Amino acid sequence: MSYYEYYSKWHDHTNEDYIKHMHEYFTKIIEDHLPDNKDSNILEMACSNGMALLTLRDKGYNNLTGIDIDEDLVNVARGFNLNAKKINALKFFETNREKYDFIYAIDFIEHLSNEEFSQLMLQCKNSLNKNGKLLMVTPNAISPVSMYYRYIDYTHKTIFTPSSLSYALNNLGFNDILVSDLNVFSDKSNWYLKTFRAMMTTFFEQEEEVNIVTPNFIAVAQYNENLERPVTKFNYEQDKFDIFEEISQIKYNLQQIQKESDG
Repeated sequence: MSYYEYYSKWHDHTNEDYIKHMHEYFTKIIEDHLPDNKDSNILEMACSNGMALLTLRDKGYNNLTGIDIDEDLVNVARGFNLNAKKINALKFFETNREKYDFIYAIDFIEHLSNEEFSQLMLQCKNSLNKNGKLLMVTPNAISPVSMYYRYIDYTHKTIFTPSSLSYALNNLGFNDILVSDLNVFSDKSNWYLKTFRAMMTTFFEQEEEVNIVTPNFIAVAQYNENLERPVTKFNYEQDKFDIFEEISQIKYNLQQIQKESDG
């Protein structure tokens, strides 16, 4: 089975509802980090079927390039008149001489070994214009469902925590890093995440990075020549949530249900 066939289990580029859903999804991920200039040079690594590039084009960006190693997925992207190229990302940067204002990769770096990741991050850093940004979305090893996302795809080679990814990026020359949660789930799932976050922050004594417990997280990195020392910020959905109060409320609700049943 080709990766295109495997990928098609979840992604149907011929379905209008799917395209609309992916447009909303990628908007949530990227919009706050995009360059203001619509003529910015933008590169997507592992562009897949082109849905993220299509989202950016719909937002007015016109200088877009996507690369991917799967020929069938690249052909789908080309079918939307997108500039997509079939090439391995590491090999692409070996010959590429262009500079970019924004490079991004969604669900990609988990497919790389540590050595490949380090090499690629250095290539990205050297290919960014001044004040250019690198954005990545990847599974979160702190998440309660981390093993599901780690092993859902046998081509995954690694998984990061928010702190391990920021540490790696610091060591590779990025000194201005923002790590954010990525919450695209229902209220029911949100309650579960809040509960898990409360448990984690209690266990780890309020370490800020463990507050990011969503299945995937976003990391945005750049090199800021004005910074004297590396800075990493953790941006997560903050809420007033007391797990013991919530448990007490649930217990009370069950008691009320029991009384009504007995009555």
